[in-house]
Amino acid sequence: MPARRAAVLAAALHHWAAATRDPEPPTGRLAVREAPDWQHLGSQDLTRRQIGRLLDLLRDDLAPTAPATPVQAEAAVDQILAEWRAEGRKSVRPADWIGVLPRIGRSRDWLAQHLVRLADAGYLHETRRPGTYRL
Repeated sequence: MPARRAAVLAAALHHWAAATRDPEPPTGRLAVREAPDWQHLGSQDLTRRQIGRLLDLLRDDLAPTAPATPVQAEAAVDQILAEWRAEGRKSVRPADWIGVLPRIGRSRDWLAQHLVRLADAGYLHETRRPGTYRL
């Protein structure tokens, strides 16, 4: 049964990418594989915009509904920063955090304090603009 689900996912992804054509050239490739032997079931080239839309859909689906513990929120912040670094971002502004607050599951005040702790630990670097950090 899982193989069937993975095959359906691969076909749906292919159809979605074809239906949401983008004039940009592909920047990434998503491969669908089946556990436990991770057999390849399909691949799809995606543009940067399509990858962003797909990630937004997944984030909305995976966003916590209950407040996160501090450890969970810290892990979410680490994951978000890793995603932004992978996208090639050089800095983050306060406005960048608004859309991801539901994923973090904590308040803006908690996030601001955590970002200061990350800057103090050397994981982020403060800039001259308040709340803006270099990655």
